[in-house]
Amino acid sequence: MANKWNQISSIYLSSKEEEEDDDEEEEEEEEDREEYRKGGYHFVLPGDQFFGSRYVAQKKLGWGNFSTVWLAYDTETK
Repeated sequence: MANKWNQISSIYLSSKEEEEDDDEEEEEEEEDREEYRKGGYHFVLPGDQFFGSRYVAQKKLGWGNFSTVWLAYDTETK
């Protein structure tokens, strides 16, 4: 039983370390705040609503040089 616990805990710990590494990479790869201006990026926060309040921003999934991708909730989908 102890051996099985060691395997499970090592899998859990290694996945937690990977998550922490991912968080560090995300922080380093944030877009420039100066780009949030007219003609630049559109500032969005979780909870912001779009298209007549149909879509609600949930979480930023990623960004690149030409776009930012957000997970959004469709309030009209059942």
